[in-house]
Amino acid sequence: MELFPLALALAYQGASLCGILALLSYWASGRPRATGAFFMLFALAVPTAAWGLTFFVPWASLALPASLALFYYRTKGDEREETRGVQSVADEELAAAEREIARDPKNAAAVFAKAQALEKRGSHELALAYYEEAHALSERMFTQSELEQTRERLADAKAAALREPAPPALGERLETAGLALGVLIGLGNWLMGLNLVALMLFLRWFRRASI
Repeated sequence: MELFPLALALAYQGASLCGILALLSYWASGRPRATGAFFMLFALAVPTAAWGLTFFVPWASLALPASLALFYYRTKGDEREETRGVQSVADEELAAAEREIARDPKNAAAVFAKAQALEKRGSHELALAYYEEAHALSERMFTQSELEQTRERLADAKAAALREPAPPALGERLETAGLALGVLIGLGNWLMGLNLVALMLFLRWFRRASI
């Protein structure tokens, strides 16, 4: 390994250790994405071992970004499949409801089912219109109280989509500092810089994805 300033080497080790401990805390918190053998192996065990090898077998430490990247792409792939599954179910439910409405436009249950399918697809304003229609067709099936609760839920969903991002939290500021440090370290040792940047990017994604 090329000569590397001791201060930056210590900074790398310290920042990386903080990142590993953060991943361990996510696992200890029981967050859904942080449970199971896949997380333990590719987001904790392999990265920790690779971090420990940085000064002894430098090229072996490339396992750190590779392992985190594998976990990221596997998880994103699962999320895409889940989203497609939900979308497909919503599309089928919407088509079925529309067929029932075509046969009987005053079928309150079918109108209500259409409203639910539209809500699943994220069409909140259109869904509310059909919820109101279902209520008008049958107040017994969909009461005024239920309609009011639905209005509040859809209003909250719309407000959440329009809400401005909150100021950076402490975790995000620390990750930004870690990224900057990783770039700085990379000027002297690209391997260490790559590892630290990969770790901080992974932490940022995982924290946001697990909220």
